[in-house]
Amino acid sequence: MAAGSLGETMAGAAGPPGIQGASLNALMARPDQFVQTLTVKLMTYALGRGVEAHDMPTVRAIVRNAAAQDYKFSSIVSGIVKSDPFMKQMVPTAPAGADLKTAEASLH
Repeated sequence: MAAGSLGETMAGAAGPPGIQGASLNALMARPDQFVQTLTVKLMTYALGRGVEAHDMPTVRAIVRNAAAQDYKFSSIVSGIVKSDPFMKQMVPTAPAGADLKTAEASLH
């Protein structure tokens, strides 16, 4: 596996306390399932909202791309950052009629 890949990281690590060899082997038997769960969690954080059904095709595309790149973490993050849900997310704006000073004051 390539440097920085999920398999190399997990195979070379002792693992968190409580994960035994059998559990680690079960996890590594389905890396796509692990990477999908990780992608959903990261997207939830990145989007500032839960991942919804209409986001799942994007999640699956990110997982497929990560698989082609040996599940590198950077491929997952890059896929999220380049995804439509991330690129097109709404940024909160100041209420109508509020000026810049009012908006800045509400932040402090």
